[in-house]
Amino acid sequence: MGTILGIAIVIAFIFAAIDGATKPRRRRRRHSRSNDDGDGCLGCLAVFAIFICIWIGLLILNFIKDHSTAFAIGGIILVLIIIVAVIVFKTTQTEEFPEDVEPTYPKISDPKRPQNKQHVSSSQPAKQDPIPFTKEQLSVHPATYEDVVGTIPTAAEMVGKLGEDAVSRAVWAACQFDKRHYKILRNVYVPTIDGYSEIDVLLLHETGIYVFESKNLSGSVYGDEKHPQWQRYKTNGEKGPIPNPILQNKRHIDCLCVFLNQNKYQFRAFSMIIFGNKSKLKYIPENKSLTSIHEICNLEIELVKKMQAEQIFYSAETIDDWCRMLLPYTQLSEEEKRAHIERITKKFGKNQLIR
Repeated sequence: MGTILGIAIVIAFIFAAIDGATKPRRRRRRHSRSNDDGDGCLGCLAVFAIFICIWIGLLILNFIKDHSTAFAIGGIILVLIIIVAVIVFKTTQTEEFPEDVEPTYPKISDPKRPQNKQHVSSSQPAKQDPIPFTKEQLSVHPATYEDVVGTIPTAAEMVGKLGEDAVSRAVWAACQFDKRHYKILRNVYVPTIDGYSEIDVLLLHETGIYVFESKNLSGSVYGDEKHPQWQRYKTNGEKGPIPNPILQNKRHIDCLCVFLNQNKYQFRAFSMIIFGNKSKLKYIPENKSLTSIHEICNLEIELVKKMQAEQIFYSAETIDDWCRMLLPYTQLSEEEKRAHIERITKKFGKNQLIR
C-alpha cells in the first residue's frame, strides 16, 4: 500500500513538472510583468523533476523484478503515449497574451468594399469614377488593329532613336566636363521654304554651334565628301546606298543659319557625323576643322578636346535667345512629322530616311 501511495505521489509530481515545463512562455516581454521569479521557479521544478525521474527509473527496475515483464512493458508504452501527447499539445498550443494587453492585428481592407471617406446612403447608388483618360490620351491608344499597327515604330526608327539617345548622353557628359554655358536640343525641325530640316542633336555652346547627325548603322561604310550617296555593306553581305551624311548635315547647318538670320561667313557651326559601334568606317573623308566623323564610343572625349581648343564666340544671352527660338520646333505634332517624312521620301527617296 505504501508503494502504491509513493507511486501516486511521484505521478502527481511528474504531472506538475510536465505542466510547468510545457506551459508556453510569453514572447512579448515588454508587456509581461516581471518573469524572473517564474523562470527561477521553473528551473527548480525542472531539477526536481530530473531527480524524480531517476527515482521512478529505479522503482521501475524493482517493479520489473517483482512483477511480470508484460505488465512493465505496458506501463512503459503508456508513459510514452502520454509524453507524445504532451509534446503534440505543446506544439499546437497558441501563444498567450497578457490579460491587460489586447493583441493588435493589421487591418486588411476588403477589396470589394469601397474605401470612400464620405458616407453614401443605401437609397442613392454610388457614382462611378470617370475614366482617367482624356480624348487626346484615348486617341493614342486606338482600338482598331490597323490603327495599332500604325503606331508601332519600325526597326529602323527604333535603332535610330537608340543612336540619338547615345549621342545625347555623350554630348551632355562632355558639357559637364567643359563647364561653359550650353543648351542641348533634340529632333529640331528647322523651318525651310518647302518644309523642315530635321537635326538629330543640336548643341548651342559658347564656342559655337555643334550639329550632330547620328547614323546608327551596322556593317562597312564607304564614301567620299562630294558624292551624294555612300555605300554600305551589311554583315549579311547585302549592299545598299545611304545618303551622304556630310552633305546632309551641311544642309541642316545652312537652314539653321538662315532661320537664325546669321551671316553664313560668320556663323560658327561644327558638323559632327556620329556612327554606331557596329559600323566599320572604311575609305571615308578625313576630319577637318568644321567637319568631322566619329564613332559613338569616342564622341565624348573628342568633343571635349574640340571645345577646349576653341575660344568663346557666342555669349550666354545669345545661346538662350536661340534656344527659345528653336524650342517650339522640337515639339511638332505627329501629323507634321509624318508629313515631313513623306516629303523627304518623295523628294530624295526612301534611302534618305536611313539612320
